[in-house]
Formats: sequence, structure tokens, C-alpha cells
Amino acid sequence: TAAAPAPRPAAAAADTRKVVTILFGDLVGSTALHERLDAESVRQFMESYYAAMRGAVESSTINHAAAALARDAAAAPDRAIVVAGTIGPTGERIRPDGALDVAAAQRIFAEQAQARAEGGVDVLWLETFTTLAELGAALDAAAETALPVVATLTFDRAGNTLSGDTPDAVAAFFRTRTSRPLAIGANCGTGPEPLVGALRVLRDGDPGVDVFVAKSNCGVPSRVDGRLVYPDSPAVMAQYARNARDAGARIIGGCCGATPAHIRAIATALSGYEPGALECASSDSC
Repeated sequence: TAAAPAPRPAAAAADTRKVVTILFGDLVGSTALHERLDAESVRQFMESYYAAMRGAVESSTINHAAAALARDAAAAPDRAIVVAGTIGPTGERIRPDGALDVAAAQRIFAEQAQARAEGGVDVLWLETFTTLAELGAALDAAAETALPVVATLTFDRAGNTLSGDTPDAVAAFFRTRTSRPLAIGANCGTGPEPLVGALRVLRDGDPGVDVFVAKSNCGVPSRVDGRLVYPDSPAVMAQYARNARDAGARIIGGCCGATPAHIRAIATALSGYEPGALECASSDSC
């Protein structure tokens, strides 16, 4: 087995000192790429987002190859881009709630983490997790690469994970871990307001990590003419970005439904923005 590349702490450290925008593109989720999934298509897909943002970009779904392509596309001398390799949940429940044991889950995650590390990513990005048991297995596997790690969970409209854990419980989970991620936060979910509300409670729960991530869907989609349409415009996501910054997020981006136009609006909204006090309509939304 090839050794994982050495971590790139300088890039990761710089990322934590400023607000950056993130591309969270599902490469295989693109209709165009379904039709023509080759290296040049993936590179052009990434470039369309690179042109809209600065900071960090994720490579997802196709592991080593996507990581290498993202690293190659990010190497232009006029950019300062951190490449993150995403890892999501297995889709199976961990025992005793399901059939998958923790050791097997950790082996699955270790294989994924190693592929991304060998592809040249700067940081491993664990996202859309819904249970703390599975996230714990993923964190243990990611630690084997020695790369920096970011971890985000998905919260519902009530502010809990889909398995029922409150943000306070999530904060306690991170606080009691020996090895903590570089950054933690929330992604996906039911839209900007519930996500920012959950993030605020997570921050206030003293999780032992001081860099927070916000990566919201562009609202809840509906099916129109056979395709999913996300309702939130770039202007809505621009306001969400400032709300997330006010809630303490230092890494901010978009998840499902985010186009280059959404990422560009987020980057513009955050450029020179000084965070203030977050005003929430209720205790569960912001």
C-alpha cells in the first residue's frame, strides 16, 4: 500500500484564518457529465466553479481520479485553492440500529480516504453524516492518512440530525474526542435558515473546535419537467452567507442546487463583510 502524501498544513492553516467559499459539486450528479464523464469534462466542470470563487474546492464521488483532476486544475499560478476530498455516509446503519459494524464501516471509509489522499487532496471532508456512530468511524479512518479533516452533519428543520441528535449532543461528541477535526459544521439539510440556526446552537455548545462550516442547500427542491429545481436564488444565498458568517462560520459555501452563480453571489456578499450580531426569527432558524 502506498503511503499517504504528507499533509499540507500551510494551506489548511491559511484557510482557517479567513472566510472562504467552497464548491461542493457532485460531479456525477451533473447531467452533462453523465453523458460524457471524461477527464476534460470534469476539468471544465471544475473550472466553471473556479472562475466564480476563491478558497477551496471539493472533489467528490470518483475518488482518486477526481482528486487528481481537481489538484491539476487548481494548480494555476493565479489561484490559491485548497482541494478537499469528500467522503459521505455509507447509506447503512451502524449496529445496533443496523447490520453494519463499526470496524467494517471504518475499513470502507479508510479505503475512500486513502484514494483521495493518493490523488493529492489537501484535506479530507466528511459531509452529510446523520449519525454520530458512523461519523466516528469515518473520523478514525480519516486520521490514518494524517491529512487535516473537516466534518459536517445534516440537520432537519427542528435543528436535530436525521437520527435525532441535537446540536448540543453533537457538540459533546466532538468535545470528548481525543483527535478533533480542523473544522466542523452543517451541510445539506432543508435550506439556509434551519442550517444557520443549528450551526449557532452547535457553536454555543462548546464543541472544542473553533472553525465552523456552513454549506446549505439552495432550499428544498421540487420536481419540474422531470428535473429537480432548487428555489433559492443567488441573492437568497448571498444573504444566507452573511447570516452564516454572523453565526460564527468561517468556511461558507453551497450544497445541493448551488451553481457558479450562487457561489459567485456568496463570494461577493462575503468580500469585505464584517460579521455582526445574528438576528434570528426564532430559536430554531436564522
